[in-house]
Amino acid sequence: MSSQSIQLDTSWKGFNAIRNLVIFGDSYSAVGYASNLKELNPSRERPLGVDFPGITYNEAEKPNWVGHLITSFIQGRNDILVYDYAKGGATTAGIVQQATHAFLPHVGQRPEWAAWNPSDTLFITWVGINDCAFLRNVQGVQRPIERVFDVQDELCAQGARCFLFIDVPPIERSPAGKLSSQLLSLV
Repeated sequence: MSSQSIQLDTSWKGFNAIRNLVIFGDSYSAVGYASNLKELNPSRERPLGVDFPGITYNEAEKPNWVGHLITSFIQGRNDILVYDYAKGGATTAGIVQQATHAFLPHVGQRPEWAAWNPSDTLFITWVGINDCAFLRNVQGVQRPIERVFDVQDELCAQGARCFLFIDVPPIERSPAGKLSSQLLSLV
């Protein structure tokens, strides 16, 4: 499936207008940001809130997609701040926790040190990888997904207007996925 935009409105001024990224997710997105430590607030010197590339579940000292986004895609800009609440192993329940217990009571209140606004902040939620890994049956998907979207409504009530959702990557195209397919063909 290809990428698609579901709806654009006047809040979206384009990627060049983005000054803040708020990220919820799992190990694919985690950089080791600890929102409860004031000394780790993102700044121009440390846009991730931690030393670059952060603590990632990637190759040692290599950035994950978040690091690549702020260094490669947004080249020549030092005004992007990243509030990355992602944690390794997080499922939809963890993403709900990240938004409701870590973001909304703190950065969500727009303190002076994190004065984001609706048109300069992109809320990114990468969800589904661990849910699929631990899924017992397809019927178990509906309520967790509904809860993730309930949280998006809570974010919207707090002022969030620009959202990006990323779901399960095409794992079957990864080296491990290809190997699994090859092994299954031998059975």
